[in-house]
Amino acid sequence: MTDTNPPARTRARLRRAATIAAGGGIVVSTLVIAPAAIADPVDHLRADTWTVDGQRSTTTLPGDLAGLGDVVAVNQDPAQAVSVAGAGSLAATVGSLQLRPTAAAVGAAANCLSGAPDLAPVTCATYGSDITFPAPVVDPVLRLSASGGANSSTAGRCTFDWYDVAVSAIDGAPTDAARLSLLTSPNGWTLEGDTITRPAQSAASACDPPIGGAMYLQVHGVVRSLHLDNAFRAMVNYGGPTNALSTFQGVAVQVLLPTTDLVAEASAPALLPAAGTAEWTFSVRNDGANASHGYVLTAELPAGVTDIVAPEGCTVAGTTVTCTVAPAGSTLAPSGTVPTFAALTTPNGTADAVLAAGASAQPIVVRATTPSDRDAALTATALVSGADLDTAPASNSTTVTSAAQRPSLAMTKHADRASVTGAGQTLVYSFDVENTGDAALSGVTIDEGRFSGTGPLGPVQCAATELRPAESTSCSVRYTVTTEDAATPTITNEATASALPAGEPQRVSSAASSVSVPVTVATVPGDVTGEADGGQSSGSGRPGDSSATPGVVVGSADAAQSGADRSPDAADGRDTGSDVGALAYTGAELLPLAVGSVLVLVAGLGIWTAARRRRA
Repeated sequence: MTDTNPPARTRARLRRAATIAAGGGIVVSTLVIAPAAIADPVDHLRADTWTVDGQRSTTTLPGDLAGLGDVVAVNQDPAQAVSVAGAGSLAATVGSLQLRPTAAAVGAAANCLSGAPDLAPVTCATYGSDITFPAPVVDPVLRLSASGGANSSTAGRCTFDWYDVAVSAIDGAPTDAARLSLLTSPNGWTLEGDTITRPAQSAASACDPPIGGAMYLQVHGVVRSLHLDNAFRAMVNYGGPTNALSTFQGVAVQVLLPTTDLVAEASAPALLPAAGTAEWTFSVRNDGANASHGYVLTAELPAGVTDIVAPEGCTVAGTTVTCTVAPAGSTLAPSGTVPTFAALTTPNGTADAVLAAGASAQPIVVRATTPSDRDAALTATALVSGADLDTAPASNSTTVTSAAQRPSLAMTKHADRASVTGAGQTLVYSFDVENTGDAALSGVTIDEGRFSGTGPLGPVQCAATELRPAESTSCSVRYTVTTEDAATPTITNEATASALPAGEPQRVSSAASSVSVPVTVATVPGDVTGEADGGQSSGSGRPGDSSATPGVVVGSADAAQSGADRSPDAADGRDTGSDVGALAYTGAELLPLAVGSVLVLVAGLGIWTAARRRRA
């Protein structure tokens, strides 16, 4: 950076020149380098060093926007020389674009002060130049290092000359002065309308060159091109009319852009349903020191999602969701070469802020139906492209990855009895159900499968019907054994459990679980099952049947009833009706029993009669 003040040698030369001038005869034409100890505006970046090729000069925008192409400056008047500022030249910063009249132009303008009164500025010439940006930029700043010269070639006379700089057109239209702001002017130069000018001088001053210094002029709104008119101005400081001018007037130009730092944010659950509705949330945060003037958020959802629903202000094309946030009436078009940039177009050039520094935008929630394939890749990306220069482009994109949930259910069935012995008994079935997957489950139910029972099952009652992963619940149902069930060897019941995974349309089921309860016939000790024989069983009375056990029932009342109803056409040729002497099931004769009874009675009467005779 060049020192703010003239070097000691220059100051000494000026003092000598003033002394000699007082004695007359020596021409002095001096230049003081414009002050450079003026810091750039906070959170602004400069364009690169200019390159000059004849009347056309180029540079690139700072940061990531260099990829947009060249900034082009075209000098419209050959009388104005173009060069790249170096050490000791007009510019306070090496690499600026330096504009100044040629030596021939200064000579041609020598008569512009003829007849001019003291302290009355005169415009000797005006030189035009155009600056065109490769894409619309917002709120650019021009760093204008204006310098001038002082001439004391004639004893007792002093003239000043300098450049006034006007931004006379923006995007081809005359400049609205409201769109210009002079941010910094270290030496008191002022912005009057569209022109930065040296302040009026009401009295003669020391013959020191007029210096504007490093001034920062902001152009508000969206800008694609600027037209500068550089006015070569001169004035008699004291001593009356003269034709003497210096050759050191001019201006050095550099471009700066304000910066933001937009951050793309994306989130989604770690697990997403398969063939169900999922949500992704996207947002934008401004971590920069300047407001954002618009951005486009582009979200790419996972391949295979369908039925995408996005909020107002967003469009959907395939699996791409594009959401635009821009000033009212404006449009934004993402760049094809710089992913983090979007060109802003406004109807009147103004650009209102849409996201303040340090603020976060309202979240954008997008819903879609996921693929049914549980192995599908579920990665979503987000990219934010802003209308402003972004200082950290890496944070403009982000990725969120999810996996398809894998619901699973296990169920084990139990019965409260090891066996049943007859109709009317109650069985209680219980079901232990566990969520063995990674998805929440709702609507847990027991689905009965194969059931050998002939009666109705009661309603299944579950302690809970919603289960988070690893949670369990217990269900139960009651069943009353029927007569038909009691005639079977076992009562078998098979069931599954099912539930609905969160966000999914299809239920999942457990593996089947079954339980079999044996049916056993009760025994009652002391019941007669064969012929009466002093309490001892002699078998069933059927030929070859020796299996009966004394005092054990081998049939039932029903079975006895079915025996009593047997037809007289039985295979053994005997009458088996109820009025014929045969016991049900055993076939024992009634006649021998009757004869025996009579004999016992006769014997008894004989004994009784004999006893009476002896007493008599």
